[in-house]
Amino acid sequence: MLIFMWKQLLIIILGFVQLLRGKASTAFQQPLFANTSTSPSSWSLALYSGLWAFDGWDQANYIAGDMTQPEKNIPRAIHSSMIIVTVGLVLSSYLHFSRATC
Repeated sequence: MLIFMWKQLLIIILGFVQLLRGKASTAFQQPLFANTSTSPSSWSLALYSGLWAFDGWDQANYIAGDMTQPEKNIPRAIHSSMIIVTVGLVLSSYLHFSRATC
């Protein structure tokens, strides 16, 4: 997990370096959903893949039984982890597209 965090941080830093060098991508100037699939099977596969990503939330009940002060610590952990992951993924995606033409 720690290695993944450092790799993601390295990608973010390299993306900012490329932006400062003026090497931005033209990926956002094209239509975003051109040549995408409209079949129901693709939509259902995407839906189930997204649901699988949220499968860990049911484990919160088991973890709460082993924690001290779960009413205070679980919301703190959920909110801080959501913010950290969201910021990291948005920055990584943005900087990935900014480096796409390098």
